[in-house]
Amino acid sequence: MIFADPKMPHSDKEGLIRAFAGAIADLKEYIPGPDMGTSELAMGWIKDEIGRAVGLPREIGGIPLDEIGATGFGLVAAIDVAREQIGLSLTGARVVVQGFGSVGQHAARFLAEKGAVLVGASDTSGTIADRDGLDLAAFLALKAEGPALIDHPRVRKLGTDAVIDIPCDIWIPAARPDVIHAGNVGRLQTRIVAEGANIPLSAEAEQTLATRGVLVLPDFHRQCGRRDLCRDRISRWDRGGSPCVYRREDPRQHQGRSRRSAARRCVTTHCGDIASHRAGAPGDADAALGCAAWVNCTG
Repeated sequence: MIFADPKMPHSDKEGLIRAFAGAIADLKEYIPGPDMGTSELAMGWIKDEIGRAVGLPREIGGIPLDEIGATGFGLVAAIDVAREQIGLSLTGARVVVQGFGSVGQHAARFLAEKGAVLVGASDTSGTIADRDGLDLAAFLALKAEGPALIDHPRVRKLGTDAVIDIPCDIWIPAARPDVIHAGNVGRLQTRIVAEGANIPLSAEAEQTLATRGVLVLPDFHRQCGRRDLCRDRISRWDRGGSPCVYRREDPRQHQGRSRRSAARRCVTTHCGDIASHRAGAPGDADAALGCAAWVNCTG
């Protein structure tokens, strides 16, 4: 874990991450991958320093995890299985995304492709909401240019914390840890919570939601979307394969098959017992979790 301001000057971030790479050079089984506050470019710096990393830029043969939305795609695969357990159709399903970054944006996009409707979203600037549905394409374009969500001129604008109160069918925390806890879990009005961030709910909040009949998809499992791709890359290295440039559709096809199969096992086996999620993951998730260590750069 790197504790720093993710918005620090580019040259300072590069120096810090290269120093981190040097510090882990002798940990040969530690294979870094991008996470909060880091990117494919940062993984390129690490690869340059120690010769190993996943989530590298496309230009040097890597799989552009953020560009293709690997984590968001894995999350949606898990949601697609989970919703079957409660009889929820994705067509017309109302979605709220807390944290409209690389995970949240792609999750919203993939869910929209399946017919879901984004009714609320937030970033560090605040929350936007529309019960009839937000113009997802417009907000994706806005974020690509850099501005905050609330900079869009024609939306209902609320405080950042208001994202918790928006009624929906699928609520996706995709930002920081510890967003939902005993003090605010009662405000959630949803049927599924799909954890797109690391540990966004406290254990007590998860138990409370389970008691209410809300299906919670744990963070470790749905994040295996990006780990699947990295595990595939590492297995290629182990077999002596050379780096290759993936077409955009290839990892998505690979991931769709494996994630749905793994997600189905997790949902049908474990989702009735939230505590078991934290006590131990299914076998394939254990294997995937072992393939890389994710580099967070957080303040």
